[in-house]
Amino acid sequence: MQGIVHTNTLESVWSLFKRSVIGSYHQISIKHIDRYLDEFEFRFNNRNNPYLFRDTLLRLLQTSNLEYKNLTAA
Repeated sequence: MQGIVHTNTLESVWSLFKRSVIGSYHQISIKHIDRYLDEFEFRFNNRNNPYLFRDTLLRLLQTSNLEYKNLTAA
């Protein structure tokens, strides 16, 4: 094994996820957990990006709409 191995980064990710759920959504559904995790993955991977607002707007403009009927479909 080379270098120093630690779990601080992983613990930080789960801590951020739990605090975000409690602070923003209060509760999440298992049905949409993949979408919540995608959002938190994006936030975590871009936490040091000084152009995050611009990049987020560009990403929103390039994606297709998710209609409510598709969101709530079984």
